[in-house]
Amino acid sequence: MKASQRALVPTGAAPRVPTGARAGAPGGRRAGAPQPRRQPRRRPAAAASAGLVVAAALALGSCRPASQPTSAPVSTPQVEYDVAPILQLAGVGQADEAPFYESSDYQSGITRPAEIIGHALGAQPAAPDRVIACFQTWAEQSARIEVTEYARSYEGRPLIRAVISTPENLARLDAIKADIARLADPRGLAPSEAERIIAQSPAIAWFGYSIHGNEVSGSDASLAFGHHLIASPDAVVKPLLENTIVIIDPVMNPDGRRRTLNAIEELRANVPNGNYASMERWRWPGGRGNHYLFDLNRDWLVGAHPETRGRWREILDFHPQLLIDAHEMGALDTYLFSPKNAPYNPSLPKAQEAWYNVFAAALAAGFDRRGWAYYTREWSDGWFPGYTTTWGPINGAISFLYEQASTRGLSLRRPSGTEVSYRDSIHGHAVSSLINLATLVENRQAVLRDYLAARQQAIAGDGRQRRVFAFRAGVAPERERALIEILMRQKIEVHRADADFTAGDTESSLGVKGRPQEFAAGTYLVFDEQPQAALVRALLDFDPRIDDASLAKERARLERENRTRIYDVTAWNLGQAFALDAYWITPPRVARTMLSEPPSITAGIDNQRPDTYAWIVDGDHDSAPVFAGHALEAGVEVHIADQAFATRERSFARGSVLIRQNDNPPDVAERVARAALSANAAVVAVGSGRAPGDGVDLGGRHFHRLERPRIALLANSPLSSNMYGHAWYHLDRVLRLPVTPLDIHSLGRTDLRRYNVIILTDASRAIGALLMRHKDALHSWIQQGGTLIAIGRSAAAVAKAELGISKVRLRADVLDQLPVYKAAATRSVDSRAIAIDSEAIWEGTGPASADAAPEQNSDQGDKKDQAGGKGPAAEVAKQREQWAKRFSPRGVMLRGLVDQTHWITAGLPEEMPILYAGDEAYLSAEPVRTAVRFASGPGLRLAGLLWPEARARLSHAAYLTVERVARGQVILFGFDPVFRALPRGSARLFSNAVVQGPGLGASQPLVW
Repeated sequence: MKASQRALVPTGAAPRVPTGARAGAPGGRRAGAPQPRRQPRRRPAAAASAGLVVAAALALGSCRPASQPTSAPVSTPQVEYDVAPILQLAGVGQADEAPFYESSDYQSGITRPAEIIGHALGAQPAAPDRVIACFQTWAEQSARIEVTEYARSYEGRPLIRAVISTPENLARLDAIKADIARLADPRGLAPSEAERIIAQSPAIAWFGYSIHGNEVSGSDASLAFGHHLIASPDAVVKPLLENTIVIIDPVMNPDGRRRTLNAIEELRANVPNGNYASMERWRWPGGRGNHYLFDLNRDWLVGAHPETRGRWREILDFHPQLLIDAHEMGALDTYLFSPKNAPYNPSLPKAQEAWYNVFAAALAAGFDRRGWAYYTREWSDGWFPGYTTTWGPINGAISFLYEQASTRGLSLRRPSGTEVSYRDSIHGHAVSSLINLATLVENRQAVLRDYLAARQQAIAGDGRQRRVFAFRAGVAPERERALIEILMRQKIEVHRADADFTAGDTESSLGVKGRPQEFAAGTYLVFDEQPQAALVRALLDFDPRIDDASLAKERARLERENRTRIYDVTAWNLGQAFALDAYWITPPRVARTMLSEPPSITAGIDNQRPDTYAWIVDGDHDSAPVFAGHALEAGVEVHIADQAFATRERSFARGSVLIRQNDNPPDVAERVARAALSANAAVVAVGSGRAPGDGVDLGGRHFHRLERPRIALLANSPLSSNMYGHAWYHLDRVLRLPVTPLDIHSLGRTDLRRYNVIILTDASRAIGALLMRHKDALHSWIQQGGTLIAIGRSAAAVAKAELGISKVRLRADVLDQLPVYKAAATRSVDSRAIAIDSEAIWEGTGPASADAAPEQNSDQGDKKDQAGGKGPAAEVAKQREQWAKRFSPRGVMLRGLVDQTHWITAGLPEEMPILYAGDEAYLSAEPVRTAVRFASGPGLRLAGLLWPEARARLSHAAYLTVERVARGQVILFGFDPVFRALPRGSARLFSNAVVQGPGLGASQPLVW
């Protein structure tokens, strides 16, 4: 289309859709649509003859324009405008219409992308519904493609997978999938049958595009790639399709993509702007995450979101041998592709290393022909199993990462002055996809053979001792069920012990090794002798360790450049993250039953009775704060127990929720029942408030009244959109409480009396200056009864003395007072195990603790320097502290010592793993209550990389503090307690803080 024509296309004009196309309909073929002709069964072409396919693919994608344009012109409405609409003008003209692949002799009966998306492919990013409409239209026009909706996003947008192959392969798709499934689980597979499958079966290739919504070029590249496979003449693509089943996941994050496109469209200017830093390319919260702003490329571990759960199901049903993950990176970069950088997760199949070099060599040759810049390894490592291209190979696929320099759908001017169009971004992914597919075809049999060998090794063992992951049932029922569901959704087999048994060689989630353990019937068992053994170890091994060579490189980078090579968290295992009573043990000799579904939790009122005195939810259940919140929303009077107690029916843990009949309206039973169902909580009805024996009666002072939480979640920059999303998700989907997103920049102009809980998630360091501007309003609100919850760097800002809100301090700010804080920490830790010296008490022997001199801190030098915080010794201490900060953990599991007397720790054991990252160490002393404090010495680290400098700084540092301020309180978390919905143990702390805080830690005025 000419530029003069393009200026007449109105913004938002409906694209022209071919007659009979269901542009917006989800799912597969339309009922009544013409069905593809089924051809006689044909054996796939031999892989040995497919060498020409790679050569042909390398010749595709030439930068030479074709004689005919690949995109039919978009129809121009016969409307004249006084002022032309603002449109993206960069890249219009011949560059838009040049082919992505050299072959442009496409079938006339297949609609070109431009006719559906409303503009030339590459002129601007296609809307997510238009991308899906392309594949749905092609499914009605071609026998080479079938489209199925596999999930819906939170905002109701469909996610589809398009299966592309020859009509013959699609006709027997179920049989092909069944054959590949036999390779994926080769138990009982005869060698002759395995050879038949390898010789005859197509390989499976999954192509995923734009899991980050603001990395837009991938989805548009899927249109170029998909259209080429569907519309090209047989001579061009038939060898590819005969030997593969291609699955395209074109829009992996439709909600994030829509948010990105909104920003681009709303900020678009009449005059194109080639500045890579333009706000057109970014604004808070950005489009990287899904609706709840989660990074879906970090959700593969726990599958918190429907997008991931749908992909789990589909990928593990197809068992692909190749898995492509197309991304974007910094605007001024070039193009990165696999293989990854060290360190590598020990669960990654060793045989795949050679295949990465094969696929990379072919891709490099294609880029070399075009003169395109690229590189491999450098910054993307293979350690964390929670992103696509590490989770994929652990599940058996050769997973290839593409990272294209991003233009965010706009034109870009490089420092050299070169203009880069959005179409250029698409071209790189489109060419890479076709070359990698051709490489798979050329090596089909060898790839399938290695895929089978890896699964056979998983069952037979890889030379190390077989182990079993075991966790006791009934300790934390909701977390136990959640873990089992996560494992089973990923095709991991879980068993339940049918009888009691003893294990002698054990390793606990808290790092205790070798102690014999008794396990009761009902204990859950996960054997590493199963097809998914690699994934079992990747998700559940307590302490995988980075190799020495990688450690040396990381240490050198930190010391010389103060930069890390570690790409993500270094600890993640689900047993510790869920704070379960979990162990690795030798395989027990015990009868067991494999679970067919996760255990159920019965919600509702148990033991219904006409003489009900009260209803109780056990405090050990994570549903307790959820139920309490729902009951409060229903207008019910709710109390919380500050210690364990018993009734005539049973015993209950500290933190149990109590609802008394006489405190509430006549229909309280109905309200309790509704709250129980909505919170999925098991409620016990009791008939008397009188405790058996000398126990705690239900009307006494050990039960404290709660206040309905009225929650404001502060939003906008400089708060981290990811961390904001983690808290928002927990409040909205786990606690399911009403939440007000409140612009942090408007704090001084907002009537904060509407809220009794304000949450500050992690942020950039700019949060400190912003809070200083609003400190008076915030401080006044806290003093009047508000509960402020601050996390990460926001907690660090609140801990600054100049803000005047908290008495918690950062280690770097009180180097001259370290002995005082160390003595306070020692007293706190010692109080966990009280030892009575009767002789010292009654006879006066032994030292008086009040007279004990504080330990001299060797970092501080002479007392004169300590007293004033000035002088050479103080300066040396500050420099040493800044040096040590560069070795702060990126994400490590530390042992947390839990104050069992504090209301905020209800439902948790006296020691628990804490996921921690960050460069601050929090110090506290009375009157601050430290609800969770880190351990010290060798027992501090449970998993992940913790340098000695970090160990010294974090020993006995505070993780969670609760501090009374007048009628209100300040609660500080050193790190995100709901990080990516992963650490379910610390998430319970966050739930307690939000739901119980307004009543238990703060004083609200009584209504009269």
